[in-house]
Amino acid sequence: LGPGATQDDGNGGGFRLGYRTAAFDAAVAVAKTNYNTGDITTANLGIGLNLPGVRLTGAYQEDDVGDRGTGKGYLIGAKVPVGAGFVRASYSTYKRILAGTPEHKKAALGYVHTLSKRTIVYATLAHAENKGPAALALNRSPIAAGGDATGFDLGIRHLF
Repeated sequence: LGPGATQDDGNGGGFRLGYRTAAFDAAVAVAKTNYNTGDITTANLGIGLNLPGVRLTGAYQEDDVGDRGTGKGYLIGAKVPVGAGFVRASYSTYKRILAGTPEHKKAALGYVHTLSKRTIVYATLAHAENKGPAALALNRSPIAAGGDATGFDLGIRHLF
C-alpha cells in the first residue's frame, strides 16, 4: 500500500434498477467507492426511446467527490437505420464544480455497416472541447488542459 492508503481503498458497492419494453427502457444506478483521500459517490439515469425510424437515448450523471467537488454531465444520442447499417450521433458534456471549473464537451458522428450476421465495419468522427483545466482526450491520447481534440476511428469487428 502507498502512503496514506488503507486496505479499504477501492472497495465499494452499488445498485442498478432497470425497466424495458419494446418501445422504452430506463435505468437508474448509484455507486459508492471508498478511498482514504475521500469517497466517491456516483448516480446516473439513462433512458432510451424507440420511435419509428430512430432510437433516441439520454443520460444524466452526478458525482460527489467530497471536499474535491462535484460533477454533473449529460449525454444525448440518436441511432438511425440507413440501408444495411445505421448512423449514430451523440453529444455529451461534463462539468466539475471546483477551482477553475473544468468542463468538457464531446460530439460524435458515425456509421456502422453490417456485412454479415457476425461482421461489421464502422467509422466515427469525434471532437472534444475542453475549458479551464479539463483535459478530456480521445482514445487516451495526451492533450493539454483547455485544449481541443478531433479523432477518427475506422474498424472492422468480427464475432467468432
